[in-house]
Amino acid sequence: MVEAFNEHNSIPMEYNRTMKQRSVPLITAFVVLVALSANAARVTGPEILKKVQKTYKRVSTFSADFDHDINLPMIGMHEKMSGSFTMKKPHSFRVESPTQTSVTDGKTIWNYTPATKQVIINKYSPESMPMQPDNFMFDFAKKDKVTYLGDSTLADGTKCHVVNVAPGDKSLGITTMRVWIEPRVWLTRKVLTANADGGTSIYTLRNIKLNKRLPKNIFTYTPPEDAEVLDFRNGIPGMGGGSGDLMKQMGE
Repeated sequence: MVEAFNEHNSIPMEYNRTMKQRSVPLITAFVVLVALSANAARVTGPEILKKVQKTYKRVSTFSADFDHDINLPMIGMHEKMSGSFTMKKPHSFRVESPTQTSVTDGKTIWNYTPATKQVIINKYSPESMPMQPDNFMFDFAKKDKVTYLGDSTLADGTKCHVVNVAPGDKSLGITTMRVWIEPRVWLTRKVLTANADGGTSIYTLRNIKLNKRLPKNIFTYTPPEDAEVLDFRNGIPGMGGGSGDLMKQMGE
């Protein structure tokens, strides 16, 4: 047993007790300062959204490669694929993957499906595509509620802020939407959407390029020679007249 103080000890017990009592407020103050600093550094969902939209305003062209993970447990489907995405303001984009190619110049949209060798051509209307690519990557709808969830690191080591976006438009069938934002450049790097049936869709972006010169005619599409072309710009092919005339005929 060691005595509290004797001639061989250099520091009496009372001194130790006093120093410990003085150190408690210092430790408490330090913990409070750390907590305050953490809270001060913490960002909010609306702040993150504002920074992403600020970046979007400076972007005229955008291109990236993507990995797409689709899981639809209701039909036993789980697929992974890669592709490329290119856009130019205000409404031109090109999305290419092994299963489909979608191209629009802002007036006409071409959708080609290799499996059926069909090209469907139609008039393009931004209002008819609420989930167009630039919307869910940069310009979320004003009625969407954005909440900061925390930070996460992607597989390639990129540190991101993660936000939850509560879709204001319930007609899209999306119950959950999560977006990973890289704070170094305030760009979307990953998007997860989920529906009520438990299906999920995850896009992860890589090789992002901003404001680069794009190839000529990249936002137009020439169908393959062996493809069947269905042009709906003037109504349903073979029916004659426009879509308004078709609806009139169906009502008679």
